[in-house]
Amino acid sequence: MFKLIIISIILLALASLLIGVRLIFGKSFVKTHVEDNRALRKQGVRCYRQLENEERHSKGIVIEP
Repeated sequence: MFKLIIISIILLALASLLIGVRLIFGKSFVKTHVEDNRALRKQGVRCYRQLENEERHSKGIVIEP
């Protein structure tokens, strides 16, 4: 049981270190949101919130934030 906990801690530390190294050298994380992802925009995929807002405005339904 103790070995499993130590191995888990080592793996988590290694993963954190590798993410830190990637960020230090200027690479950013992969953008997963539709608005930020160029490939998805090129394919015509749009954000659900954007589509919903356009639909509401086209029907004259405006919800105050």
